[in-house]
Amino acid sequence: MKKLFPLLMILVLLLPCSHVSAQQAPPIPAEVIAMVDEAVSLVRSNIPRRVDTPIVIGVEGLQTAGAETQMGELFAMVLTSRLANEGDSRIRVFAGQHLEAMRRSNLLLPGGVLTEGILAPDLVLNGKLYLTQGDLHAILQLIQLPDFTVVGGTELSFTISSAARDLLRTIRTAGEEGWDPFEPDSIDQPRRLVPGETSSGNSIMPAGDEDWFLLQVDEIEGSGFINVYTAGSTDTYIEVYGPDDQNMSLTENDDGDDQNAWVGFPAAAGQRFWIKVRGYDESTTGSYAIVSEIETYEEDALEPNDRLEDANALEINEDWLSSTLVPIGDADWYFIDVPASGSQDVLLVVETGGNMDTYLDMFDRNGDLILSDDDGGDDANAGIGMMAGEGGRFYLRVRHYDDSDSGSYMIRVFIEQVVRDQYEPDDTIENAAAIAVDEEEQRHTFVPGEDVDWVRFSISSGRTVTVETGGDTDTVMILFDRDENMIAEDDDSGDGGNARIERFLQPGTYFVRITQFDDNPMSGAEYSIAVSSR
Repeated sequence: MKKLFPLLMILVLLLPCSHVSAQQAPPIPAEVIAMVDEAVSLVRSNIPRRVDTPIVIGVEGLQTAGAETQMGELFAMVLTSRLANEGDSRIRVFAGQHLEAMRRSNLLLPGGVLTEGILAPDLVLNGKLYLTQGDLHAILQLIQLPDFTVVGGTELSFTISSAARDLLRTIRTAGEEGWDPFEPDSIDQPRRLVPGETSSGNSIMPAGDEDWFLLQVDEIEGSGFINVYTAGSTDTYIEVYGPDDQNMSLTENDDGDDQNAWVGFPAAAGQRFWIKVRGYDESTTGSYAIVSEIETYEEDALEPNDRLEDANALEINEDWLSSTLVPIGDADWYFIDVPASGSQDVLLVVETGGNMDTYLDMFDRNGDLILSDDDGGDDANAGIGMMAGEGGRFYLRVRHYDDSDSGSYMIRVFIEQVVRDQYEPDDTIENAAAIAVDEEEQRHTFVPGEDVDWVRFSISSGRTVTVETGGDTDTVMILFDRDENMIAEDDDSGDGGNARIERFLQPGTYFVRITQFDDNPMSGAEYSIAVSSR
């Protein structure tokens, strides 16, 4: 108690009181002192005798029924001061939200021991208070970060005094203000986010909480690209501001792995960026980790190619061409010279590759838009196919699908000779191809992509008939009677994106019209069709 007595006297003398003088201030309740003693013992018993670097300890206030009380704040203030004043070189103390209260109380702390701002705690001490029929029960826990493992705990019970009961008044509810070990982490007091490192133990608490980080790009040669993403089970959203201006919105996104967020943006040495992490909506709460990574890239030799007039040549049937969309909002232009073949069955295919979600626009030689596509290629890549037997010059524009990201991609163009299926011409109801009921399926091909196929079948007695397509092509079917009255229409009632119609039909002849669902249908897309009955 020799070390504690001067500290407690300072605290007692400096606690604000409106109706008594400082000399008349009551002593700290014995219940608080007992809890602090137990907490100090709990910390000591879990600190190794020797450490290479000081262990950072965060102290939270104690809550009662989900709200922090004056007793909880007083406990945190006294415990933080006790630990800091012990002069133990093995620990550093993180005061968290109680730093301001300790400053107001003028508690004298050894220089450098009270850690403020950016250090991530290794251990956090927190707990709960419960009041039952005049008895106060306290549960204290020491939690290890970043995995939130409870490494120690203790329980205490008291017959509460009137002085302690007065301190159970609520000063902060969880719904009004939450706290993780890094709070406050506002735009004015952001945490340092170090490129190449993972920051764990963050939390969005309470609902509506926003965590701010400051990313300083120090070591990078030439141009670079920053990836920032979250990890965990909390549905997060990331917003980025800068460079060097915390009010300038740069990019935002929530499309990472699972419910996590991911953003990417270009950066240069010396630039600063402000990163805001929040829940996907106002009700989201939970913990998360955040990671920042830097990747460098060479200057794009194809630039400038941001306009049709500056388009680069894209050679047919060559290997993938690599390029970048940098900065955010960049667009790359290409032109393709397609030789005339004299055949109507020449298919021109353009597709992108890589991890970027690309968008393709194709224009004719006059700059008029012909086709657009977002995800017609593999994964999130774009792909366009069109009949180009007459040849000519075509222009391509490549961009990110919503202009909110930047990075690298690949592009290539090739020509295929499309073989039309044996049922052509079947583009009108008059030329509908006959298909037998309860027989083998037929294989058809859409050439060009806007191709319309018709089939017809007949039944001699009333029965339930099922018409369905198969394959990877997203089809749409419409069933008509012989007078061309529509009976039914379907898109995705079959497997995957296939169509399926089942109806009881009277004896007669019926017609089925089949098209692709896509707004920009792919030429050469195949499907099967079968008619069965029961």
